[in-house]
Amino acid sequence: MYNSNGNLISEVGIDMSDHVIGAGTMSTFLPFSPSRKLFEHVPNASDIEQSGIGNCALLAALQSIAELNPIFINRMMRDVGNGQVAVRLYQKIVEPDPNEPSNTLTTFEPCYIRISKTFLRAFYKPTHRHHAMWVHMIEKAYAAMQMHINRRQIRPPGSDVARFAHNIQEALNGGHSDYCFETILGQTSEIHLIFGERYLNPETLGRLPHDYSHPANILYNAITCKSAHQASEENINQVLTRIFPDDPQRQIFRDATTAAIGENFHAMFIKDKKLPSYYKIFRREKLHEFAQANYQQLPPEVFEAFNNYIKLNFPEKRGSAYYIHNQDEAYFRIFDALRRNRLICLGTDTQVGYEPRLFRKPEQEKVKGLVALHAYSVFNCYERAGRKFLLLRNPWARYTREYISLEDALRARASRGVPQLAYADYVCQNFARPVTRERLLQLLNTDGVFELEISDLTKRFRNIYIGQFPSAQ
Repeated sequence: MYNSNGNLISEVGIDMSDHVIGAGTMSTFLPFSPSRKLFEHVPNASDIEQSGIGNCALLAALQSIAELNPIFINRMMRDVGNGQVAVRLYQKIVEPDPNEPSNTLTTFEPCYIRISKTFLRAFYKPTHRHHAMWVHMIEKAYAAMQMHINRRQIRPPGSDVARFAHNIQEALNGGHSDYCFETILGQTSEIHLIFGERYLNPETLGRLPHDYSHPANILYNAITCKSAHQASEENINQVLTRIFPDDPQRQIFRDATTAAIGENFHAMFIKDKKLPSYYKIFRREKLHEFAQANYQQLPPEVFEAFNNYIKLNFPEKRGSAYYIHNQDEAYFRIFDALRRNRLICLGTDTQVGYEPRLFRKPEQEKVKGLVALHAYSVFNCYERAGRKFLLLRNPWARYTREYISLEDALRARASRGVPQLAYADYVCQNFARPVTRERLLQLLNTDGVFELEISDLTKRFRNIYIGQFPSAQ
């Protein structure tokens, strides 16, 4: 623990001083230059650049912390001399509540890890491209913490540093940002599932046959159950009640829904195999087209009620500036957390899109500037011309979603891949966090930083991770 003067008062836990050898083995540690300082400037998110290790969850969490409160990073580690650094992390302890056995008590025990000023190096691929020593030190300390918790051997036998380095890489791979927030900050974090467009995918209907709360299932059963006999009378009424609160309207709709209409719905949305399943979303404009073709004979008030249900529960294409309730819910959850100085990371889904290419699988890990099963940090959110945007950073410091024309992208390809932006193009309002014009410009032109419209959030992301600083910070 550090006192108010920044001196190390006590050391508890793990000593991970490693041996330094040459680069002739598969994985090893190499020393930093003796003149290199732990902090050569105030920590910032641009110090981080992920490469060969899959620890995006940890790095995204660190980016969020460095952007909002870089002094916290200064205070969690100290150069203790002799080529070593002490890093403070936290171990989460969950125990039964002695006063209420059915409940549990969660505490965070500080753990201090002493590590040497070396960085991990793999012979066969680059493991890091970080631009500051402090990032390497936190990575090594975090890996030691995971090995300690999982009861793996921290010190290798003899001089088997290559195996030791491999263990470090294994301990860093994977994970979720909520756990990383807790390990770094010593505070309980949150994880929220994004109710996204994958729940409006026809392929989910087979996996959720008895769930009549999802809009896709409600619509599917309302239109097809009469002919397919897939639901009981009670379930049919339950489904129709969500669309038509008025009982006479429900009966009129049931009488008008024929087996032929159910077959038309299947042909238009379910049986089309031309596109990958991920891309077959129940889009609002297509559903309105279906309604016009099959239910035009309904009384105006019934037809309007049916169309209103579609309008409220199914999205339009990106750029329309129209959002359904689950999109607004995700946006305002992030907006409220950022306004309360919480830390936000996002995790992508197992699939992020479809991009047809010769000799490529239809569902790829990297599509449209996003990476599947990857973590991103959120710096801010705001509105522009009625559209809602998040400001994200990829820990890779490259490969970003770009909402620009193909011509602009081609012209920029010869330089750095993203054109320099003028503030006049970004007249934004309703920021979650106050930001100056200069800072916004700086962020927008930083490697790895990009805008994400909220419609892409619900379509391509799965989790929202929320962390918080200790109350004293």
